[in-house]
Amino acid sequence: MDFTKIAFKGFFKNKRLKLYIISIALTFGMIISVIYSMYLLNNVLDEKINNNIVNRVIAIGRNDGFSNIDLKNIMTLDNVKVAYNRLSNVQVKLDNDNNILLSYVTIDEIPKVTYGTTFEMIDELQIILPSKTYDNKGKLKDNKNYVGKSISIIYEDLNLEAKVIGIYESKYGGGSAYINEYFKNELINYNEKIMYNGSSYVVIDEYKNVDNVIKTIEEKYNCSAYIPDTSGKRDVQLYKIATIIEVSILILTVIFIYIVISIIVGNIISDEKTDIAILKAIGYKVKDIYTIIKYRILSIMAISFIISCIIAMILNRLIAFIIDYKLDIKLQSKFSVFIVTLVFFIICVYIISIVSIKLNNRKIKKINAIELLKES
Repeated sequence: MDFTKIAFKGFFKNKRLKLYIISIALTFGMIISVIYSMYLLNNVLDEKINNNIVNRVIAIGRNDGFSNIDLKNIMTLDNVKVAYNRLSNVQVKLDNDNNILLSYVTIDEIPKVTYGTTFEMIDELQIILPSKTYDNKGKLKDNKNYVGKSISIIYEDLNLEAKVIGIYESKYGGGSAYINEYFKNELINYNEKIMYNGSSYVVIDEYKNVDNVIKTIEEKYNCSAYIPDTSGKRDVQLYKIATIIEVSILILTVIFIYIVISIIVGNIISDEKTDIAILKAIGYKVKDIYTIIKYRILSIMAISFIISCIIAMILNRLIAFIIDYKLDIKLQSKFSVFIVTLVFFIICVYIISIVSIKLNNRKIKKINAIELLKES
């Protein structure tokens, strides 16, 4: 039996079917676009959180401080890249002109060098300056000319010459000067107390491991541990919100698609009671009618899906523009991710359609030609 001919007979003349197609296409287009955009946003935020070093540095502290042995033991913990102590409040004079605070951190924690280079592993006193600093007269001074040159650094009775290898952006002046390992060791040789032992710092490999490392260190070393720099907290909160929204949308999508398809299947059966009764009367079994209804529903879904893809592509651009405008986050389109989203959606719609049609089989069984004639 050619069920396809029966299924598509008068298909495009049916105004209600056209209405179903338009409604489903608009709905599917919006859902596909939101799922795709939220996935891209989550990826951007996840990468941004992991790449932002401030989210992966924790401060640890206890009353008796941490010895070098403690720090070496902490470095053996899973997901810990490095554990170290920073300098105390070390303020120095540069070229007898202006005062600046020295800072020693890991190379990942140094602000992005905008001119020059970052530290190299050589036995040389090296320093990275902010792009602008205030001199003793309160005038803003550009430090770009120092790059590649040596500069005099005076701390108490200690006078050193260090090479300025780079600068980082500091629009309004101020900021610390960052020194390399060799420079730090020279300061320690002058005065061991120059290192601050009240708290130490631990760099974690990935943000997702931060909580576990904090818990392990607190339990093992009976200390407090926390993220000292909260400037990356906004991205973390956005990521959590985006994840919740994405999961919620996926759950609501499945529920919504099931409800929509069930309503459409029910309406089609109700609209075509007479045709179904006639098919029964001329010898078609419920199984055959089920196949005809299935072809019709899947055809509606297929046409709606094709139109929804076009709608989704248009909405993707609109959502990307809104996210860029409101959150200052640029979403990079990924064709492979869009295809995966579409495949997921097709599978989801197909399974739900089949389940819904089967659940509506009892309606087909209840339709009786004699009863319909009595009603009319």
